[in-house]
Amino acid sequence: MTMTPHHPTRRAPGLVATTMLGCFVALVLLGSGCANKSSNSTNSSSGTGSAAEKLGKLTATLVGSAADVATIRFEVWQSGLLIADQTVPLETEPLHPELAVGTNKGQRFADAFFTLPEGDYVARAIPLQESGEPSALCTTAEQTVTVTEGETNEVALNMTCEGDASGGLDLIGVLNPGPSIVDLKLDPSKFIEACQKVSITVTATDSADSAFTYDWTVVAAPAGAIYVLNATGAIAHFAAETGGEYTVQVTAKNSAGQKTSLTFPIHVTKGTTTGCLGTDSDGDGIVDVVDNCVSTPNTDQTDGDSDGFGDVCDPCPSIYNGGDLKIDGGVVAGATTGRSSASKGYCADGEPSREVAYRMPGNGMMVDLSTAGSSFDTVLYVRNQCEYIQAEIDCNDDDDSTSGLQSRLQVQTFENADTWVIVDGANKAQGTFKLRASTVNSVVPAGTCSQALSLSPGSTTTAQMVDLPAGNSSTCLEAEGETALFQFDIKETSDVVIDTFGSNFDTVIAVYSTCSDPQTEVGCNDNAEHAEQSRLSLAALPAGNYTVAISSAHKLANLDIIGTLMVRFDVFKPTTIGTCESPLVLDKPGIYTGTTRMSPDRHEGHTCSVWHGPEQVYRLDIPTGGANVVLDTQGSSFDTTLFVRKGDCFQESAEVACNEDHGTSLQARAEMALEEGTYFVFVDGYDHARGDYRLVLQMTNSGAEKGEDK
Repeated sequence: MTMTPHHPTRRAPGLVATTMLGCFVALVLLGSGCANKSSNSTNSSSGTGSAAEKLGKLTATLVGSAADVATIRFEVWQSGLLIADQTVPLETEPLHPELAVGTNKGQRFADAFFTLPEGDYVARAIPLQESGEPSALCTTAEQTVTVTEGETNEVALNMTCEGDASGGLDLIGVLNPGPSIVDLKLDPSKFIEACQKVSITVTATDSADSAFTYDWTVVAAPAGAIYVLNATGAIAHFAAETGGEYTVQVTAKNSAGQKTSLTFPIHVTKGTTTGCLGTDSDGDGIVDVVDNCVSTPNTDQTDGDSDGFGDVCDPCPSIYNGGDLKIDGGVVAGATTGRSSASKGYCADGEPSREVAYRMPGNGMMVDLSTAGSSFDTVLYVRNQCEYIQAEIDCNDDDDSTSGLQSRLQVQTFENADTWVIVDGANKAQGTFKLRASTVNSVVPAGTCSQALSLSPGSTTTAQMVDLPAGNSSTCLEAEGETALFQFDIKETSDVVIDTFGSNFDTVIAVYSTCSDPQTEVGCNDNAEHAEQSRLSLAALPAGNYTVAISSAHKLANLDIIGTLMVRFDVFKPTTIGTCESPLVLDKPGIYTGTTRMSPDRHEGHTCSVWHGPEQVYRLDIPTGGANVVLDTQGSSFDTTLFVRKGDCFQESAEVACNEDHGTSLQARAEMALEEGTYFVFVDGYDHARGDYRLVLQMTNSGAEKGEDK
């Protein structure tokens, strides 16, 4: 690869210096036109500087201290309605001095991207504490901004604070008559150090779900800059020895020849390192820092699935490779949208969809895999080899334990051996997903009081129902099958929740204050709604020791199965918050978040959902003259239901709106014209579903007379 210094027109810095600046928020607006500027370069090339001439500046200053800021929530509003939002943690490294505002160095920042059509917006940055509450020391920064076709504007929202924390927001605006660039990701960030690689992934779509080709070019760079841009398809890798500000443009073209372009900035910290773009370990002409196969020669850099791994070194050359999946490493978020469609699990019905594969190094343990919280109907399957269909170990379409559309399965892993986990969609479904891999802590259950196993709050216990006594008496059911005994202690009056979702047999739960005495039963549950598994919620249980008997409703030996029991157990302090007795308050338009995981299950939507789950209740007061109200739960982690009652929180007959699924989504939406009065909004789960919710309230004044859902 030839490295040639160039002297392109350098654009003016997009950050506006102000005095006494302690907390900084940079807002970059990128408007995309349809110009055809094509280049796919793996060496240095001169820039035109045209994008630099379109950069604008905007500042806003606040006073306060940023010492308590952990994250920044970025919101975009238009005509009084929330269009998009993201909550982003502050970067661990400070903003480099080249980009610092004023004399304050070492500022920290956050970085987020949005895509928007042409128009006027209000951009808002809200500093949040670790708890998620707004900062007590910094106020919200807000500014009106304009996204214009073909223009790139970098805007600074400056918050003056006593501390040295900072935040940044990149807002990408796109106007495309045909295809659209809907997502842009820079890993690790658009702020990099000299000789550090940034990987850029772009996603383009159109109404025909076309295949796209991409052209990449650097359109502005510092004078005499030495840099490299290596692009293959929708992925590009950029690195520079020269510090400064660069502008990159990507043009996507669909099969019909329609094009759309997007420009965006990359900021490189000046450094003393030189020669980093001269190492080429495999001698293929592509320097290591941007080579998609560092140890295997591949001059053409072919990457058929656009996952950043060259085909010659990619164990999944046809399936998008998401990288490594760490067991007990938390939730991995991803998307199948725009990925390749090259595989199908044996349990999947309908037409094949798009998929993402992860390599999961084994730990010798049983591992539980789940896509709970995904936005679409998922299929999950595992293989010993990524693309070898005959190597498929297991497959799950819908998780029977939750009656949801997400997937769950368990797989035995082996040390020093890889398992490939593939997230797919059912019948062409695609979208964003969440994937978790957790070690299963399997135990041998006991059938006697003296050997009852202890349950700890927040735990999930897995057990095989073998060699256990049969039969147990409870007020729910005279269970015929095997019975496993557990016990727990609580030190103060508490609410207790126990469920067996995930078990592969019909369960019955009963709790006793004395193990061997059925007369001391304090609660039991056979079937949660219409499912065969059980969920028992005990409110205000006094302090003490309790025994939990979990039985099979029928003898498993007669059913010719080995019963696998999963027990979830949790304890929390009693509360009436978020109930009809003490509802939460919707006091203004905005986003409200919470969880129904430990909420009571007392109400159901009368006109749209006979199968319900735990709920949270809000109070909404409509002023004189009425209001047009829109409520939706898009972004929630489970299948939600929304219903609204007027005046009386407890009466089903007071219901004025109810929605279970909006369109093809699993989330709910209610649009209502409400007259003056007090209303109660219920965030519920369909078919005992529960989880973390996101409730958006939009409200405008209206002379409404009657409420109805749409």
